[in-house]
Amino acid sequence: MQSKTKIFFKVIIVSLIAFTFAKCLVMIPLDFGFFSSNKSGKTNQFDIYSDLIKRSDNITYDDSIVIVSLPEKAGRAELAETMNMLADCNPAAIAMDIHLDGEKDAATDSLLIASIKKNKNVIIPSFPDKNPDSLKFLIHPGNANIKHGIVNLDNQGEENGIIRTFLPYYLNGQDTLYCIALEAIKLLYPEKIEKLKQRGNYHEYINYMKEFSCYNYTEIPHFADEIAGKIVILGAETADDVHYTPIDSKLSGLKIHAYAASTVMMEDYINRPPTWLINVITFIILGLFSYLQVLYSIRAGKFAGFLVRLSTYLFFFIFLVLGFIIFHEYSLYIETVWCLLGVIFSPWALDIYILLEAFISKINNRINQNTNNINI
Repeated sequence: MQSKTKIFFKVIIVSLIAFTFAKCLVMIPLDFGFFSSNKSGKTNQFDIYSDLIKRSDNITYDDSIVIVSLPEKAGRAELAETMNMLADCNPAAIAMDIHLDGEKDAATDSLLIASIKKNKNVIIPSFPDKNPDSLKFLIHPGNANIKHGIVNLDNQGEENGIIRTFLPYYLNGQDTLYCIALEAIKLLYPEKIEKLKQRGNYHEYINYMKEFSCYNYTEIPHFADEIAGKIVILGAETADDVHYTPIDSKLSGLKIHAYAASTVMMEDYINRPPTWLINVITFIILGLFSYLQVLYSIRAGKFAGFLVRLSTYLFFFIFLVLGFIIFHEYSLYIETVWCLLGVIFSPWALDIYILLEAFISKINNRINQNTNNINI
C-alpha cells in the first residue's frame, strides 16, 4: 500500500502534466468543427456554448432593434429611397453601417441629404484609421440631427479571428464610441452607456443569443408599425463585410453591430472570472480526477482501465453540461475547455508518470547494482 505522501505527490504531478498538456493544446491552431468555427482555429469554450444555445429554443428576442438591409450594390439613390421610407415609419434612431463608394452626383447627393434630414437621430459612419470621403458631404454644422460613429469590429488583434467582443471605450477621449450602433443607444438611453462604462472592461463580450426583426429595404412600407420607435441598424450585407463569429462563420458586420447594441440595450452582459481563478478551479478539478485515477490504479486491479475510461467520459460531459448551464443561466463565461482537455489528458498523464517512475526506478536499481559490485 502506497503512503499518503506518495499518493499526494503522484496526484500533484499527474495534475500538472494534464494541465500543461491542456494549456499547450489550446495554444495550437486547430481546424475542426467541435472546437473551432473560424479560420485561425482558436479553441474556445465560448464557441461550444454558442453552438449549443443556437440549437436550443431559448434565444432571447430583442424588439428594440430592427435590421434593414440594402442590396450589395446599393448606391446613394437606393439609400435616399430607403431614408424616405424610414422617415414615414418614425424610427427612434438610425445607425448607418454603409460605405458609399463610387461616382458622386450633385442631384443624387441633394436627394440623399434631404432624405436623411427627414429623419431624427441619424448616425453616419466614420473610421478610426481612415477617413474616406464617401459621406463627408453629410457632415457639416447645418445638419444638427446627424451624428457620426466609429465603424469598427474587434477581433483582439487576430487576423481573420472570431469576433467575440466589442470595444466599449471612447476614441482618443472624444465623445464617440467604437461601435456605431452604441451611438444610437447613447442618444436615446444614456444611462445604459453609463452602466457600460461603469463595468470598466477593455473588451465586452457580445451576447449573440438574440433574435432580431430583419427587413429588406423594399419591405419597409409593409412593416411601418414594427419599425416605429425602434433603433434601426441600416446597411448592406456585402461580400467583403463578413466575419467569423461563434455562431456563424460568415456573419455580416451589420448584424454584429446589432448584437453588440442589443447586449448593451438589454443589459444582458456576459461576465468572465479572472484568468487566475479559472486556472485554480481547473487545477483543483484535475487534482480530484487524478486522485480518483490513482485510487483506481491501487485498488481496482484489472478493472482500473475500464473505470478510468468510464469516469473520463462522465467527467467530460458533466463539466460540458455544467459549463453550458452556468453560461446560459448566469451569463458567466468560463473557459472550461482547458479543464475538459485536461480531463481527457489525465489518464495519459498518469501513464506518463508511471513510465517516468519505472524509468527512474530502473536507473536507481542500476546505480545500486554498480555500487554493490564496487563494494564487493
